[in-house]
Amino acid sequence: DTKHETSSLMPFQPVQSREFQPLPGTHVESFVHGSGLQVHVCRVAGPLCHAYIVVPTETDDHMGLPHTLEHLIFLGSKSIPYRGYLDQVAARCLAPGTNAYTAEDHTCYYISTAGPEGITRICPLLLDYVLHPQLTDANFVTEIYHVDGEGREQGVVYCEMLGRENTPGDIQDAHMNKMLFAGSGYEYCVGGLTPDIARLNNNLIKEYHARYYHPGNISVVIFGEVDTSAILAGLDGLDIAGSPDVPRGVAWQAPIPALTENATKTVRFPSEDVTSGTVGLGWRGPPLDDVHENVALEILFRYLHDSAASPFQQHFVELETPLASSASFYTKSFKTTGIVLEFSGVPVHGARQDTSDTEGSDEEEDDDDDDDSTGSSESDGDSEGNVLGDVGEGVDLLGQGVMSGRVMKLLRRLRDHGFPEGPDIMTKTVQRHKVKFLEEIEDDPSEAIAGLLFSDLVFPGPHLPTDRLDTLKLIEDMENKPPSYWTDLLGRWLVDAPMVELIMIPDKELATNMSTDAQAKLTQRVSSMGPEGLGTARDHLQRCVTENKKPLPDTIVFPTVPSASSIPVLKANQVQLPHSAPGNGPVPALFPVQELELSTQFYHFKLTFDFRSLPVELRPYLVLFQELLLETAVEYPDPRGAKHPNITMSHKKVAQALSEEVVSIEAGVGFGNRTFSCSSLSEIFYVYAVSEATPTRLNQVLGWLIKIIFYSTFPKSRISAMVSNLLSDVVDELRDGGSVAGSLLGVALAPSSTAIPNCISTFKQKRFLTQLKEGLKKSPKGSPGGGGGKQRGRGKGKAPRRASQPSNTSRTIGLHEIQESLRRIQDFMLGDIGRVFAQVCRPWGTESPSPLLFASWKAAIDASYLRFHPHTPASYFNPKSAKRPKKAKGASSSSSPRVDEDLEFLNGQDRTPSAPFISTFSAIHRSGPMPSQGIIVPIGGVESSFIFQTVHCPVEKTHPDFFPVVVLGELLSTLEGPLYNEIRGKGYAYDTSIGLHTGTHSLTVSFHECSSPRSAFVQFYTLLEAAPFRF
Repeated sequence: DTKHETSSLMPFQPVQSREFQPLPGTHVESFVHGSGLQVHVCRVAGPLCHAYIVVPTETDDHMGLPHTLEHLIFLGSKSIPYRGYLDQVAARCLAPGTNAYTAEDHTCYYISTAGPEGITRICPLLLDYVLHPQLTDANFVTEIYHVDGEGREQGVVYCEMLGRENTPGDIQDAHMNKMLFAGSGYEYCVGGLTPDIARLNNNLIKEYHARYYHPGNISVVIFGEVDTSAILAGLDGLDIAGSPDVPRGVAWQAPIPALTENATKTVRFPSEDVTSGTVGLGWRGPPLDDVHENVALEILFRYLHDSAASPFQQHFVELETPLASSASFYTKSFKTTGIVLEFSGVPVHGARQDTSDTEGSDEEEDDDDDDDSTGSSESDGDSEGNVLGDVGEGVDLLGQGVMSGRVMKLLRRLRDHGFPEGPDIMTKTVQRHKVKFLEEIEDDPSEAIAGLLFSDLVFPGPHLPTDRLDTLKLIEDMENKPPSYWTDLLGRWLVDAPMVELIMIPDKELATNMSTDAQAKLTQRVSSMGPEGLGTARDHLQRCVTENKKPLPDTIVFPTVPSASSIPVLKANQVQLPHSAPGNGPVPALFPVQELELSTQFYHFKLTFDFRSLPVELRPYLVLFQELLLETAVEYPDPRGAKHPNITMSHKKVAQALSEEVVSIEAGVGFGNRTFSCSSLSEIFYVYAVSEATPTRLNQVLGWLIKIIFYSTFPKSRISAMVSNLLSDVVDELRDGGSVAGSLLGVALAPSSTAIPNCISTFKQKRFLTQLKEGLKKSPKGSPGGGGGKQRGRGKGKAPRRASQPSNTSRTIGLHEIQESLRRIQDFMLGDIGRVFAQVCRPWGTESPSPLLFASWKAAIDASYLRFHPHTPASYFNPKSAKRPKKAKGASSSSSPRVDEDLEFLNGQDRTPSAPFISTFSAIHRSGPMPSQGIIVPIGGVESSFIFQTVHCPVEKTHPDFFPVVVLGELLSTLEGPLYNEIRGKGYAYDTSIGLHTGTHSLTVSFHECSSPRSAFVQFYTLLEAAPFRF
């Protein structure tokens, strides 16, 4: 490109252009600068553009040099030595700000903008900051580490790592890396350990930057509808070459020592709750550049753990008395990969109590059974369930060799005897892996392609992007591999390879000692520094804060803001099918549907149900209901007619069929669901499913939506397993300070103690699930509903207890009451069609799937009328039959489902069209300002603090103050904004922000990972009182 040769002695030269097969016409274009800097541009359709700057980094200590340098990069460059300029420019480029992460073997700086103009302007500036940071001592003091005038250790990085290094996840990861990769850079904590961070100095960071941050060690990756020549021209104008006199290093040149023998280790971690621990097993995997072998292992792991029907779920998790709450394989994508199998929620010895008489899976499933169409009933026990043998009461699952012994027994059995599901199971798994890969690309193509590219950029070979871009072809080639290929693969990497075992046991005494030790260290530090030393520290910190506040000179020029018209827009067509009739087709619209037609390879269905009037006594069951709905048995009418018995499918067969026929499926309370909370619309329950865009898959996904919503059953074995696993999840939530604070805030903002956010909260669920577990233990085998889980007739038997509010006493909740409550929630979903609203997404040029959805729904209603309307004759559901019965005199309109209104839709009668019910939702909030109250929760094992403070703010999206309030919160919270500078900039907390929550009519300020919570809080109010602000 001769046009740019005058601006640089070493212009960019094209190297290659490779097509990305899953997105026809999408190419990754690669260029190399004379200095060695690589640039890769991939034109991906959509309004957002992304830039990544990747630097391979390595460390040989726990000081956290890669991480501390990452933080300092953003605080000014040699050409513009002022804090805040980069993020102000980012805002003017339509970006939310810059960010970065530090991984074990590389550091990545990234930014996203709306439209290509912004990314073209900001990318050269960000690269300049990466290559030429100012790295001042004042920034080191506030951003990395210092001791304040009260003797407290602070700094942004110090706060961050203080809040992480004693969490179970970080402790486990650090020990696993050390065991698997001893003798390499992977055994060190890349983020830094707080005692080592305290020994760090700014000169060490400068030397580290000089060693690794040179053009020949850096790659720039750009995604979006960008102009490649404009990107290269902007980068070409920089001083890319740098100084040739600086000694340069290249990361990861030394070989990684081999793992040659088995090892086991037990580590105790601080925790107030000591009921469950974790077991991790690790193996060395193939080299990262062996793309074929790594893809094959990903497919094998999907078979081993991905669904409830997978071997590791069946033998460790999906048991009436689980050995763990979850089991999952994952790969550490290091230079030489690591394979980790993690069991979480493993009961501590003495805490494990059986809830049934037997051990093993809850269904009897013989692989030679007749086809499901013959109809059958579930029973406890599995033909494969006792392969590993029972676990006796006295066995300590967290003892060395216990869980690993069972794992190896299962792996050897699979290797030696093959896969019990049959010879075609791996072909089906490959096909599922392919579909999930395509789904991932469609969800975020830039992120998916970046993930494939990064491995080649961190560990470059003789060629630039390698076979990783051909991953789809590699997957397709594996569809025809024989079973022996997969059993040999399993034997090579798991059975016959050295293994390490890491056992994590909670320790309450450690949690108590942490707080005591921290206070003792503070007292000793204050004493050793004395008044004079503390005063010196206070003055030094103040000088650094003042220096960092140096204002931008008026001569600094900011770029213009790109026009909104320059932002590409995704093409989509929206169709609203009203709650009216008749519809387009043989079946009328039963409920409102919002239908989107756009560029996709899949059908998406989201069915939502209005739960605002869900009876209060059922609300605590919602967490259990949402988790069971997709992992339980189903019993549905035989499509051949009523003369044939119902078809029963065990939960294992359901899970297997879902994994083969449906791309994704989930259910939950509200939007942004996290099991025990949701971000908005908590009075909504949803079921969401995705399928491939073929007629066969469309029919299958609709069939599964109907089976799950209408015909799920709740046998004791499934309830027992799920209750145990949920209790383990509660323990994990209560070990995390941020989760506890967020859950408390949700409870405080709930309009009443019976509101759904309160009923599904961690605190209520811990007590409620414990009640359920105790009740299940006392329910004898064969008690009502305790067997196969067939649907019981409505209107028969003893009615369940109906409380005016959720039960929070210690009374026993028996199996029958649990099952009836779950069925009542199911009936509530379906008893009033006016509670239903659907969203459907389909590919361009395809016919609407809504008529098929309506037809399936009506058929299920017709087949199940007695279930929902036990006192209504069958003729009432058929428009061609007898007249409708009259309503009994004095009958309450709410005593039974709205049959009259429902049938108007089913029979195609006219009704005034209405908007989706979701539009009628107003904020679920208190009637007035919330009472002033404060809650302090001490959590053992958590070394940093989290603070949330909220005030009443009745501003919804239609309110004239909505945008001013939102903008004010963004201005205060933005990077290098007032809160950032006054709280994070002084080292009081890792992060502070203000957010408006329209659903709860609240405005909340949050402080995360505070090393000095009182100082952070006081500084916030000092800032508010000093308004107006300078933005």
